[in-house]
This record gives sequence, C-alpha cells and structure tokens, in this order.
Amino acid sequence: MVKALIVGLFILSVIAITLFSLRSSSNSFPKGNTPKPEEKASVAQTTLSFSPDPLTVSEDTGKIDLIIDTGKENKVTAVQVAIKYNPRHLPSVDITPGSFFQNPIVLFKKIDDKKGIISFAVALPPGSGGENGQGTFAHITFTTERDSNEITGLQFLPETVVAATHINTSTLKEAINGRIVIQVPEKQPL
Repeated sequence: MVKALIVGLFILSVIAITLFSLRSSSNSFPKGNTPKPEEKASVAQTTLSFSPDPLTVSEDTGKIDLIIDTGKENKVTAVQVAIKYNPRHLPSVDITPGSFFQNPIVLFKKIDDKKGIISFAVALPPGSGGENGQGTFAHITFTTERDSNEITGLQFLPETVVAATHINTSTLKEAINGRIVIQVPEKQPL
C-alpha cells in the first residue's frame, strides 16, 4: 500500500510539474524551428466559457458551469483555471469537476475568498490518452450577497492553461469571461 501511495504521489507530481511548466513557458521557439502561421493556429483550439452566460440569480445560491470545447484535434489531458470574482457579491464559492473528464484527478483546488480567486487544476490519469469534444469541465456553486441588483463577472486570469497530448504548449485558444446577474426580489407592499 505504501508503494502504491508513493507511485501515485510521483505521478501527481509529474502532472503538476507539467502544468506548471506549461504555464511558465513562453511561446517562443528555437531558431530554425519557427512554425508556419497555419501550424501555430492549429495547435491552440480549446475554448473555455461559462454556461449560461449571463446567469441570472434571484436566490441566495447559484450554480454556473465551466464549458470546455477542445476543437477537432486537441486531446486534452489536463486543465488549470484561475478565475477572478468579486467576493463582495459572491461571499462563498466552490468548484468541483464536471463530467468532461472520466475519473479526473484533482491536482489542486484553492479558493481565496478574500481576494476572490479560484485556482483549480484537474488531470486525467496517466495513460488515458486525452479527451476531445465539448462538455462540462467544472461546476461553480456560490452564495450571493443580494443587497442590491448587481452584475458581477467571472474573469479568467493568465494562469489558465490547457494541456493536450503531443503538444508542449498550452492549447487554450480562448477563455471567454462570464457574468452573473444578481437580482433582489421586489418587496411586496403590505
């Protein structure tokens, strides 16, 4: 059992280092190996977005989905998202894996309720080959502070990256920010 735990921790460490290196690497290429524009465009095909957008909430709690669309070629193996939100409007937030990845491994999950930042990374088990298509990557649940009608945003930060098989740079093409419309019910006259 100890051996299996050590092997599991080693595998998770390798995946975490890979995600970190993708986030830290620049998109520069060695001289002489500069890709043609059409080759470069074909690598980054994955889009992240929120659904529904905008989400209208008139209750004390809500849920919005984080959607992934890998495009035709990308076989995604891991996704790391960093999302900024207004903690005054959404005082309590949680994020959980969606159904896009089968048997996902949560590499890290950190929610800073003071700064309003969600940091979340999920990967497929090693050897699973990657997933492509469209689906729900994650679910974000939250409570609202409904003292007035507000529109608050969910903004992707630059640390958001997508890893895919056989590609050593992020395959993220576009991350589309989301909006939550918080409505306060009108008070009924007595």
